[in-house]
Amino acid sequence: MRGLPWSVSAHAKDIWTSEPWEATEKLATVPAGDLHGPGPAAPARAGAKPERLNLVYHGLDFAHLPAPPAARSRRDGSDAADPVVVLSIGRKVEKKGYGDLLDALAKLPKTLAWRFEHVAR
Repeated sequence: MRGLPWSVSAHAKDIWTSEPWEATEKLATVPAGDLHGPGPAAPARAGAKPERLNLVYHGLDFAHLPAPPAARSRRDGSDAADPVVVLSIGRKVEKKGYGDLLDALAKLPKTLAWRFEHVAR
């Protein structure tokens, strides 16, 4: 509406379950810019012209975070003072499967020390 440049965010449903002609039609109106997608096949599957778009992967940029420790943790859930941490980042919507995850966590042995942390997007 204001003539400003814009970008496209293509998720799994947009790319893998939509008809290719539909994505091609939508991308034909996108000015040169960024296509936010799940992987390198996304632009081709969506009918994007590679010379017009840059693929920007979905996910987190870890570049600004400290490097992980050289040695892996020996945490195995046997020490209640040092529980295994199950970390989840995402929207709390049914299609993400959090119900299944919570059901699975509820089935873990009662002797296993763990903690679930969720960061909502």
